[in-house]
Amino acid sequence: MSPTSPVLHLLYGKSAAGKSALTAELGGQDGTIVIAEDTWLNALYADQIGMTPVFLRRTSQVPTITGAMFRGW
Repeated sequence: MSPTSPVLHLLYGKSAAGKSALTAELGGQDGTIVIAEDTWLNALYADQIGMTPVFLRRTSQVPTITGAMFRGW
């Protein structure tokens, strides 16, 4: 296997635009790591996520968390 440069794909778009399908396709490639906001939110707040105000508040916190994780990459 030859070394390759890392590639970062950020997907953002309207609901039902195909982001999840594209993520699944990209995520199936060797050496790929998928970090999905929906997975995080469901794992952390499964009992609260159905309530729209809570969902909006929790969703707004994700960029702060992920920004701190990936700063300097």
